[in-house]
Amino acid sequence: MENEIKNYGFIEPVIKDEDYVFGAGKIPEEVLQENGDWLQFLPLNEQQKISTETYNCVSFGTTNALEILHRRKFGTEINLSDRALGILAGTEPPGNDPSTVAEALRHNGDCDETILPFSSDLDTWQKYFSPKPLPEEILAECKKFFEIYDFKHEFVFKGADPLKHDKMRSTLKFSPLGASVVAWKERNGVYYKEKGEQDTHWICVYGWDENLKLWKVLDSYEPYLKYLEADYDFGTVKRYYLNKKPSIEVTVEKKNWFLQLWQNFRSFFRRIYDPGALGGKRSGSWNLIRRINIKDYCELCEVKKGLLRPLELHHIKPFNLFPELELEPSNFITACRHCHLRYCHLGSFQSYCLEIKELAAEWQERRKERP
Repeated sequence: MENEIKNYGFIEPVIKDEDYVFGAGKIPEEVLQENGDWLQFLPLNEQQKISTETYNCVSFGTTNALEILHRRKFGTEINLSDRALGILAGTEPPGNDPSTVAEALRHNGDCDETILPFSSDLDTWQKYFSPKPLPEEILAECKKFFEIYDFKHEFVFKGADPLKHDKMRSTLKFSPLGASVVAWKERNGVYYKEKGEQDTHWICVYGWDENLKLWKVLDSYEPYLKYLEADYDFGTVKRYYLNKKPSIEVTVEKKNWFLQLWQNFRSFFRRIYDPGALGGKRSGSWNLIRRINIKDYCELCEVKKGLLRPLELHHIKPFNLFPELELEPSNFITACRHCHLRYCHLGSFQSYCLEIKELAAEWQERRKERP
C-alpha cells in the first residue's frame, strides 16, 4: 500500500570501485562561482506538491541543479519537466537513485515543464507518472535537450569520507550539488541528521554560509530554502556539468522538417492547453489589438520572444468572464508560454491571478537589485 512506503523518493546507489568519483578530472573543472554560492540563480517556485507524494525528489533535485547551472552559464532560465524525467528514468514508489535519473537525462533528454506539467488533477503517483511510455511528440521534445546540451555527472565522494565536507565546499564552485538527506528533522530552524539514520530524500545544495557555518539547500517541500547543520552527514552527493554542443549547419530540408514537427506539436499542445477552449467568442478586432499591444519580451521573466518560448497576450480578467474588457489594454500583460500557464493561470487555465501585474512589477524591481 502507498501509505506503507516510508521513503520520500531517494534510493541509495551502489557505487562500484570503477565508478568515477570527483578528483579524477573526467569532467571539466570549470569555475563558475568562486564563492560557491548560487543563490542569485535559483529557479522560482520549483516545488513538489505536498498533497501528492510523487516519490520523484531525485528528478526535482537534478533538474533544479541544471536550471541553476543554465541560468548562471547562459544567462537564461529553463524549466525542465520533473515529471517527464521521472517517467524516462522509470521512477515509481519508493523512488529512484540519482545515477539512474542522471543517466536517463543524459541519454533521453528532457522537455519543458509546460509540455508535461505537474497539474492539479494529478492527485496520485500513478497519474503523475503517466502517460507511460511518453508519446512520440513529447519524446521528440525531450531529445532536443541532448541535441543541444552536453550533460555529465559524477560522485563527489565515496563512502564515509572524512573529507566529504571539504570536497563539497570545493566542488560548489563548479556546480550546485545534488545530495541525499533525511526528510526532515529540525531544531531552532536548522535541519539535522542523527547518526546512523538512512537517507530518504534528494535535494539541491546551493551554497555554504561561511558566517553561519551552515549548508544552504533548495528543497522540493516547504520551506523550499533550508539550512543544514555544518556536520550534516550527507550520504550521497553528485555534481553536474552542462555545456552547449557546437552548432552544426542546418540544411533547408532539416529546417523544414523541424518547422513541420514544431507546427504539429504546437497544434497538439494548443488542443490540450488552449485557454480559448474554455469559452468566449473572440472579437473581430482581437488580432489587430493583439499585434498592437503585445510586447517582444515576457513581463514576468523578461525572456525574449523565441521559437521555444512564444509570447502570449494574456487577459488579466478572462475575456469569457469579462467580455467588456477583451480589448482593454489595461487588462493585458505579455507572458511567455511558461509564465502564462504557471503564473497568470496558476498552473491551470481554469484559474487566473488578478494580481499578476503587481507581481510582475515586484519581480522586475527585485531583478534590478540583485548582485
